[in-house]
Amino acid sequence: MRMSSVLVSIILAVVIGLCVPAAVLGQDLVFVGSASLLGSAEGLCIDGNHAYVAGGNDGVISIDISDPENPTISDTYATTSSAQGVDVAGDYAYVACYTGGLLKIDITTPSDLQFVGSTPLSNNANRLCVSGGYVYVATAGGALQIVDTTGSLSEVSTYDNIGWVVDVGISGNYAYVVGGNGKGMHVVDISTPSSPDSVGFYGTSPDPDWFEGIAVAGDYAYLTYNPGTASHAVYIVDISTPSTPIYKGACALVATGSQHSGRSFLYGDSLYVACEEVGLEILDVSDPENPVHVGYYDDYGTVSDVFVDDDYVYLATSSNGLVILRVVLITCCIPPSVGDLDQGGGDLGFNYDGADLSAMINGLFIDPAHGWDGICLDEADVDFSSIRPVTDPMTVDGADLSLLIDALFIAPTHYLKNCDGTDNWIP
Repeated sequence: MRMSSVLVSIILAVVIGLCVPAAVLGQDLVFVGSASLLGSAEGLCIDGNHAYVAGGNDGVISIDISDPENPTISDTYATTSSAQGVDVAGDYAYVACYTGGLLKIDITTPSDLQFVGSTPLSNNANRLCVSGGYVYVATAGGALQIVDTTGSLSEVSTYDNIGWVVDVGISGNYAYVVGGNGKGMHVVDISTPSSPDSVGFYGTSPDPDWFEGIAVAGDYAYLTYNPGTASHAVYIVDISTPSTPIYKGACALVATGSQHSGRSFLYGDSLYVACEEVGLEILDVSDPENPVHVGYYDDYGTVSDVFVDDDYVYLATSSNGLVILRVVLITCCIPPSVGDLDQGGGDLGFNYDGADLSAMINGLFIDPAHGWDGICLDEADVDFSSIRPVTDPMTVDGADLSLLIDALFIAPTHYLKNCDGTDNWIP
């Protein structure tokens, strides 16, 4: 995580007025491992000990992730068209191939992927979602196409009242269909898959919002919004009554202008957004009316898709293949690296770097009232001049900054004590 992202997020929030980002993450992501691919990873799905990656022109790739530090390719199935999206149900992976329709692949033996069947689609397949024995395919040509998964696949209906479908989410008897090019979000009753029926709509009249992705969970839909010229955002919409979706809150993203922000994944109270050129952005959505931007990670190139499972974050990237990260919660205190404020270093308390200094300056001068949310306040008061534990974030002062500068530039072998005052390093 780069501390500069915090400053960018603060500026965006002030300008757009959508949300106030935390100055320090309550969670961090650390690199675990990666599996290089010949081409670009466009989509992914995790099932047990394997990741299934839609690898564009390289087809579908099965990757063994039982050892996250050393993921290995188990098998590849070549497709006749670019594999854009993949979802798994039972023993089968369903693959959206851009001009090649929908494929069904037997993954009973991940090291030996077997073709089962396919069906052509009237439009270019992009993203998909499997639910209740049917595959719901978002097509770039302008329709939601519904396919029966029985046997070798057969299309049962098309809902084409949208114009341009970029993503779809399923909850119960409803499909929430995102239309690009200003088409808003359509709510479609799919209780009878052969006769999908529109029952609701969310968008800004007279020009509905341009949404690029959707995640649906419980009573809420999380929509990634791309205005094309300004800052992107995530909108949270209450869908407890599907016929009347209601806006609840929004939060600005770092992505802006012609950059893309699309696929997202909700895990607990965190929404992970694949923002392509920008990388991965993370929002705290525990309060739907006041979502909070908590950071972004741009170390892994263009991120096309994201999947979270069991505290691991999996990224489909353009240049690094499948990237695996691990969620690390930042709690109070974090011995023995009290001096390592950005938690990016090793085990010794004198492991300071420029990011630590940036964190201190940010907490002292940028946003002193919130600069240490998510990090132990004892760590903020690094000169230990206050009564322990510190309960006021305003105790960050010039003495703390001086101590950090001294340790960083003047005496790098100095070290800070643990939060309880004991030594954390013996030379």
